[in-house]
Amino acid sequence: MKKILGIFCILAFLFTSCDIIEGPRLEPNNEEKTEVEFPDLNKDSVIRKVLFEEFTGHYCTNCPEKGHRVLQDLIAKYGKLLVPVTIHAGGLAAPREEPYTYDFRTEAGDQLYNDFGVNSVPCAMVNRVKKGTSWISFYRDWEGQINAVDKNQIVAGIQIINQYDETSRTMVAHTKTTMFTEYENPIMLCVVMIEDGIVSPQLDNNVTIPDYVHHHALRASLNGTYGAYLNESGIVEKDSAYTKSYKLDFNKLKQDINYQNCTIVTYIYDAVTKEILQAESRKVAE
Repeated sequence: MKKILGIFCILAFLFTSCDIIEGPRLEPNNEEKTEVEFPDLNKDSVIRKVLFEEFTGHYCTNCPEKGHRVLQDLIAKYGKLLVPVTIHAGGLAAPREEPYTYDFRTEAGDQLYNDFGVNSVPCAMVNRVKKGTSWISFYRDWEGQINAVDKNQIVAGIQIINQYDETSRTMVAHTKTTMFTEYENPIMLCVVMIEDGIVSPQLDNNVTIPDYVHHHALRASLNGTYGAYLNESGIVEKDSAYTKSYKLDFNKLKQDINYQNCTIVTYIYDAVTKEILQAESRKVAE
């Protein structure tokens, strides 16, 4: 009975909070039956990864120097610890006159940009940890925020198995989340796809680079902008495992996407605080 009351209290908080984000928005999704067998997960091999969400735009003259290249340096330094997602959103990401006609924007990216109060790019969210009154930070703070994440707090491990069908140009991303600890608040799972190696113009220090190579670009959300509860209530138990699978039809995406350059990014987060608890990524085609 106490547990049920606790769930109702948490849900009441979610929908009465005065933060920018009003709570998880349970959108229709493309959930499929999980029909794969995951290998055993060695807990000792799991590390706490950090989700790095960069906001950018192709007409943002400062984004390469104070965004893209800073992120690439951080990836070179921290390796697999970082799980990057680059979100093209806002006025500087909108298509305009030649040669800036390409549209990187996504519905999920636009919603994150608006909901988290982004008002200038380049900027980022590091594990969606709120810093003062904002989730948004700028390049000088990024490394410090990465280092501030408690790498010893390993709440869960995430496994991903991707199945892509070249004939139908559809894929199913299978995920398994194994909880290592108890956790009080509801936990949500989000599954998105990013693409590397997109050649498209970028403004860089007031110079147009026609063959600029864009990486980690958010292309689609497989289960809605804010995902879905890990189970019916979102309240999970220690040593429990939760599988979820989501389908993506490449034919319905607005841009021609090369699946061989795509990666599925999966992360879980605290539905109350918004903090990312664990993240994982895996190429669509391996």
